[in-house]
Amino acid sequence: MDNDRNFIFKDYTLEEFQMDKSEELENDSISEFKQFITGLQQKTIYLGAATRSFVLEVFKGKSQNAEYWLQNFELECDRHGIVSDEKKIEVLRLFLVENGNEWFSGTHVKLSSVGTWIAYRESFLETFTDKGWINVRMAFGYKFLWGSLLDYALKKEKLLLEVDPEMSIKTRIYSIVVGLPIYVQDRIDKAEINTTENLMSYLRKLESLVNRKPQKVTVKSVPANSNVNSVEKKPYII
Repeated sequence: MDNDRNFIFKDYTLEEFQMDKSEELENDSISEFKQFITGLQQKTIYLGAATRSFVLEVFKGKSQNAEYWLQNFELECDRHGIVSDEKKIEVLRLFLVENGNEWFSGTHVKLSSVGTWIAYRESFLETFTDKGWINVRMAFGYKFLWGSLLDYALKKEKLLLEVDPEMSIKTRIYSIVVGLPIYVQDRIDKAEINTTENLMSYLRKLESLVNRKPQKVTVKSVPANSNVNSVEKKPYII
C-alpha cells in the first residue's frame, strides 16, 4: 500500500473492485454453505470424541443380551450429556456392526420420519431380544477349564449380569464358585467372601494352583517274567 493506502502491485495502482448485488448474494450463499459444513464437521468431531470415551463394546447382534447392552448404551449417553433423540440415534449407529449395522440401515429408512428414540429402542429390542434359553444356559453352565481364575470369574459375572442385571451378589458369588474345580473351591473360605470384588481378589491369590507347568511322569512297564499280567504303560501328563 502507498502513503494514501492504495493497493499497489508491481508499481501499478490497483483499481477498486465494485461487486454487484448478484455477486453479493452468491458470496452470502457460499458463506452460509461453509458455515453449514463447519457446523457439521464440529458436530461429527464432538460425537466422535464423546463416543471414544464410552465404556461400551460394539453390538454385533450375535450372542449378546440386547436389553442389557441397550441399558448400558443409554447410561453412557446420560454420562456424556447426550440426551436428545437425534444425537442418541446418531451415536447408536457408531456402535453397531455386522447384523446391528444392517438393522440400523433398514430401520433408519422406515423410522426417519418418526425420528424418536423410543421408536428406535422398541425396534431394536423387538429384533434382537433373545426369547430362548441359550444365554441362560451359557451363563449358568460356564465353567473353568484352564487359564486364569480371574479371567474366568470376570467372564462368568459378565454373562450372569447380561442374563439378569438385578441378580443378587450372593447368587453371583455362588454361581462363580461352583464353576471352579473342587480343589480350588475347597481353598476358598465362604465366610470371608461377601462381594464379587472380594472373590476376585481371593482368586488372584490362588492362580498358582492352576498355573503350574505340567510334569512328565514315566510309569515303567511290568517285567515280562512277573506273575502279574503285564500291560505296557506309556508316559502320561499330570
